[in-house]
Amino acid sequence: MFNRLTANDFRHDSAARLRAAIFMVAVVVIAPTLRADDKVEPKQSVDDAAEITQLISQLNADEYKTRKAATQRLRELGAAAIPALEQAASGKDLEVMIRAIGVLRSHYPRDSADTTEAASDALERLAMSDALSVRSRAAKILDSYSDVRRKRAVAKIEQLGGSIKYLGETQGIITQSSMIHFVFLGADWKGGIQGLKYIKRLSGLRQLYFTENFELTMEQVADLQATLPGLETQRRSEAYLGISGSEDLDGMRPGCFVQTVQPGQPADLAKLRTRDLIVKFGKYDISTFRNPTDAKSLIRVIEEFEPDDKVKVEFIRDGIRRETEITLGRWFPKSDTTKPPKP
Repeated sequence: MFNRLTANDFRHDSAARLRAAIFMVAVVVIAPTLRADDKVEPKQSVDDAAEITQLISQLNADEYKTRKAATQRLRELGAAAIPALEQAASGKDLEVMIRAIGVLRSHYPRDSADTTEAASDALERLAMSDALSVRSRAAKILDSYSDVRRKRAVAKIEQLGGSIKYLGETQGIITQSSMIHFVFLGADWKGGIQGLKYIKRLSGLRQLYFTENFELTMEQVADLQATLPGLETQRRSEAYLGISGSEDLDGMRPGCFVQTVQPGQPADLAKLRTRDLIVKFGKYDISTFRNPTDAKSLIRVIEEFEPDDKVKVEFIRDGIRRETEITLGRWFPKSDTTKPPKP
């Protein structure tokens, strides 16, 4: 009544079942990656989270072999494990802290940009920890990779619409090690407040300029200066004159004393020179250079003008009052792509 199965029939049936099972697994695993609304970075699965929790607990296991294997596996998990590693590094267990910070360090500088960025963010937060041992270890790692962090921060700032000027740039003397003169965040800046973390990675930065399109609060300035001691922040308009200045040297005369003139820039083209005293800019009397509370400071007055405006400027040179016409430039023209050469 029943057909007898031969050995050959059984083999064919088993193979068919195996192929079907493999196909079903493939559908379950692959199909989610094909959804149009999925994020580029996959979400951490429940199994991954459980594994990471277990691995963190094994960082202080009694057996060295177990600790070593857990450390290696956490490295392999990349960005998915970084939040748990940061939390573990903040704990009180010395062995766990050392290994967790060690894994974060391992992502410099060879891993993907996303993983390195996540590790960098975690280390920066750990460098502000109340625990001295955690703070000092994280800060030491960040310092050891300062060159890598600087190069990546420069690239990110420019990608987000910021502009960077280097010492020696006006003379065409720019190398990979050139010091940054200042950073300018103008109308093209798309980084917002979150993007300020890249500014913090420019160790030694002394000047940060921004326009009314991107205002900084006193708290944000204080936060930047906590990481970059000596940093000066100034609001500037898009219009550019091309000088540095101060009050009159003897303090007796109102006006902007010209300290330096940038070669090839609007002030230079209009024949302004160092030691000139600018006393009038357009219809505005000038009392000083950059006092932010003084409406007659040159920096505040320039905010009333736009790039390409022609302005009559009155100045004193050798005791004689003179005048010239200046065509204002733009802080960073759209075509300005000057930057240090790639290594």
